[in-house]
Parts: sequence; C-alpha cells; structure tokens
Amino acid sequence: MTNSIYDITIEAIQERTGLEKDDITLDALLEDDLGINMISDFPAIIKKINKQLDIKMPLQDQDFIDELKECETVAELVDLIEDSEM
Repeated sequence: MTNSIYDITIEAIQERTGLEKDDITLDALLEDDLGINMISDFPAIIKKINKQLDIKMPLQDQDFIDELKECETVAELVDLIEDSEM
C-alpha cells in the first residue's frame, strides 16, 4: 500500500524541520508555525515529495513557484501537490 500525499508531505516536512508528526497539522502555518523557509526549505521538501510520489513538480517553473509561494498552510501545500499529480 502506498502512502498518501498527506503522509508523504508530513514526512518530508518532519525530515526537514525535525518536528514531531503530531506537531504538523493540516492547519499549521508553514512559515509561522513550522518555521519553513521558502528559499532554503521548500526545494528540499518538494524534491523529497517528487521522489516519493514519482512525480515532477517543476521547481524551475515560475508559475509553480508562484503557486507554492501562496501556500500558507500544510493543507494548501497538500492541495497543490494533489493538483500537480493530476
């Protein structure tokens, strides 16, 4: 059984931040609550998710980067990943 997009996203955030899984909720703010930095953390998180899901979210595509910048919560990030997988 494969992991869900949610589980893989949480795992990638957990690995990057060192936070406990219980601290990473869907409504958690990526920057304010989890301390995720757009420049230093997001690329590593997205690369991990790409690898785990065997998809290619385009980190060089400005439209994708703009959408990524708009993500404020874990739920919004999961939604963006789900949309990218389609």
